[in-house]
Amino acid sequence: MTPKWSVKNTARLTGAAITGVLAIAAFGVVGASGSSLDFGQDLNKPVEQNVVLPNQIFEVVCVPGIETEVGTAGSGQVMVSQTDGIEVLKATDLGSGEEIEPTSSGDLTVYKSKSPVGLTIQSKSDANFLALAQSEANKDVRGMTLDQCQPARATSWFTVGATTVGESALLTVSNPSQQATQVTVHGWSATGPLEETPTITVSAKSTETVNLAAYFPENERLGIRVDATGPGAVSTIRTVGMDGLAPQGVDAITGTDTASETVVLVGLEKDLDEPKLRLMNPGDAEINAEVTLLTEEGLMGLSGSETIVLDPGAVFQLSLDGLGTDVASVVVNSSEPILASMSATAVGKPNEDGKKVGDRVVWMPSLPATDFATLVPDGGDKARNVLNVANQNADVVEVTINGKTREIGPFSMITQEIGAGELTVASAQPVYASLTSSVERKDGKVISNIALTDAGESIPTTKLVVER
Repeated sequence: MTPKWSVKNTARLTGAAITGVLAIAAFGVVGASGSSLDFGQDLNKPVEQNVVLPNQIFEVVCVPGIETEVGTAGSGQVMVSQTDGIEVLKATDLGSGEEIEPTSSGDLTVYKSKSPVGLTIQSKSDANFLALAQSEANKDVRGMTLDQCQPARATSWFTVGATTVGESALLTVSNPSQQATQVTVHGWSATGPLEETPTITVSAKSTETVNLAAYFPENERLGIRVDATGPGAVSTIRTVGMDGLAPQGVDAITGTDTASETVVLVGLEKDLDEPKLRLMNPGDAEINAEVTLLTEEGLMGLSGSETIVLDPGAVFQLSLDGLGTDVASVVVNSSEPILASMSATAVGKPNEDGKKVGDRVVWMPSLPATDFATLVPDGGDKARNVLNVANQNADVVEVTINGKTREIGPFSMITQEIGAGELTVASAQPVYASLTSSVERKDGKVISNIALTDAGESIPTTKLVVER
C-alpha cells in the first residue's frame, strides 16, 4: 500500500506566515529540527504529528508605542532574547515601512519604535522564541503597556474598550506579510450586535489605526470581532481614558482567536480601583455563566454572580469591588462558549487641577499549559514584576519557576516576585499564568498584565499527516 502524504501548517489557524523544507523517509523517521516521528509498521493506521520544520521562516508583529488621536506618545521598544537557533532576519517599522537597526542590551536585542514592528524570524531549532513589546508614556497619555509578539490570525475577538465621553478605543491592524489584507470589523454592545460593519484595507508590511467611536459611538461596553482575509492580521485595541485633563491610563490588548466554556483571568490585585469583569455571548442562544475566584486560600464564590444569564450577542459588565483577598484569579464557567476580560485602575496623585491621575490594566484570558516562557522587563529600582499561577485542578500541582519548585493547592493560586530577564514555568499538570508588571512613579503607579502562553507555541508547527 502506498502512503499518502500531506503537510498541513497548523499555524494557519492563526494565520502565521511560514516557509520551510520537510524531508520524509518512507516507513522511517522524519527529522525536523529536533522533532521526530516514528511511523511504525502498521500500514493501516494513519499517523499525525506536529513537527517543527528545519530552517523555517515565520513572521510576527510586536506592538510598542502608544498611538492616540493626536499622534504617538511616549517611547516604545521590542526586546528579543538572543537564543541559539533563533535569528531575526529583519525588523520592519510597519508605520514607515523602514527597516529598524537593532541595539544590544545584555542578552537582548532591542528594536526602538513607536509603531508596530514586524519581525521576520528563522528558527533553526525548536528553542523558544522570546520577545516582549514595551511602551511608556507620561504626558497627555499616561501609563505603560506590555504585550507579547503575535502571529497574524484570521479572527481576533475583544471584550474591551468604550466610546463614551473621556474614553477612546483605538483599533490598530498590522499586516506583516508581503501581500495586502482586508479586515471587517463587527461590534456588539449591551443589547447585541451593532449595525455598522466597516472594512479596512491594510497594505503589505504596514499598519492602520482607526478610532472605534467613528463606527460605534457612545457605547460604554464594547465587544469587537476583526475578521481578516488572505494572510490575516494582528489586531490590537488601545483603550485610553481621560478625566478632564487628568490621564486615566492606557493599555494595549491583542485579541483572542476563540471563545471558550471556561475562561480564567489570572492575578487581580486587591489594591486596584474599579475592578470590572466584562462578558460577551458571541453565539445565537442564551447562555448561563457562573463566576468563582481562585485565591491563595482556595476556591471562593463571588456574591451576586451565582448565575448570570446572557442574551445572544449581549455584552455584560460586573463589578468586582469588595474583593475579600489580596489577589485572585477569576474563573468563568459557561453553558456555551463565552468571551471575557477584566480591567481595573491604579489611582495616582492629583494633578495641577486637583484630579487624580491613574493607569488602567486589562487582563485577557490565560490558556492552560504545562510550560510557559517569557521575558520580564527591567523597570529599574521602582519596578515590581509578579508571576501569578492558578491551579484549576482538584489536586495539588507542583510548578517549577526558574528552576525552583513550589506547590499550588487545589483550586487556588500563588504569586511570586520575579527579577528581570527570562522566566520559565513548568508544571506537572496544566495551569494558568500571567505576569503583572508595575512601576512606582512620582505621581503614582503604572501597571500592565500579560497572559502567559504555551512555550511550545512560540515557534509555528506543521502537522504531518500520513494516510496509509
